Amino acid sequence: VLSALKPSEDEKGIIIRVYNPMRETISGKVAFLFRVSKVMRSNLREEDGPELSSKGGYDISVPPKGVLTLKALVSSAA
Repeated sequence: VLSALKPSEDEKGIIIRVYNPMRETISGKVAFLFRVSKVMRSNLREEDGPELSSKGGYDISVPPKGVLTLKALVSSAA
C-alpha cells in the first residue's frame, strides 16, 4: 500500500513510503517515469540509508506489518 509520496524534508528528493498490511513479506519493484540519480533506503525521519541498485527498477521487500521508506533523488540531467 502506498502510504506517502511527497517531497523530502531536505527538498533534495522524493519520499516514497509503502506499508505491508499482510502477515507475510511482500516483494515488488519500484520504477520511475522520470530520471533519478539515486534511490536509497530511508527511515521515518528521512535519514539516508543504503543505496539501492537498479536492474530495470528497484527491487523492494517489505516485512509483515512493516513500513519501507525510500528517498529518490531526481536527476537534473535532461
